[in-house]
Formats: sequence, structure tokens, C-alpha cells
Amino acid sequence: MELQQRFAFWQKNISVLPVDSKPKSNKPILKRDANTIDEICFTGFKSADKQRLTKIAIAANMLVRKEVSTNLKYLCCGYNAGPKKLEIAREKNILTLSESQFINLIETGEIPEL
Repeated sequence: MELQQRFAFWQKNISVLPVDSKPKSNKPILKRDANTIDEICFTGFKSADKQRLTKIAIAANMLVRKEVSTNLKYLCCGYNAGPKKLEIAREKNILTLSESQFINLIETGEIPEL
């Protein structure tokens, strides 16, 4: 019964934004420079997905690495991403992305907020 009460509360008290509207942020939107060669590593993806994402990255003037290296800018993580690569990326302040964030980065140039 408690779960139903919580759901009713949220339904009643939380306003929902229209699908196409985004909350305004005072933070400037960081953009990727398409002329710069950024390094990216894909981890935790099935082979076919990794190949597809690699092709997208290369077409976007990115250098694809197999390991987390010093110059790596992005680590794109799939559902089966290994904890070791994630740990190294955090230690080196490398931006970790999901597949959808990576696609958005390529399409819009917008770097996700940290």
C-alpha cells in the first residue's frame, strides 16, 4: 500500500515537462571541436556494436584506442563495461559516456555535463 501512496503523491504533485522542452541551465554548453582529433575507447559492447560505433567515431575524426591511455578523452561504456577500465578512467579524469551520449556528442557536438 505504501508504494501506491507514493505513486499517487508523485502523480499529483510533480509537474511533467513536455517531451520537447528542456530545463534551462545557466551553465554554458560545452562543444566538441570537430577539427580536433579526440581519442576514444569503447568498452563493454558486443563486437558488432563496437564495430559500428568505431566507424562512427572514425568518421567524426576521432582516434579509437583499445585501452585507456593518457591522452584518452572519452570512454564510451556499454552494458558489460569492465570495472578496471572505469576505475582507470576515473583516476585520469576521462569523461565516461553511454552509447546514447556518444551519439549525441557526434550529432550535436555537445559534451555531456559532468
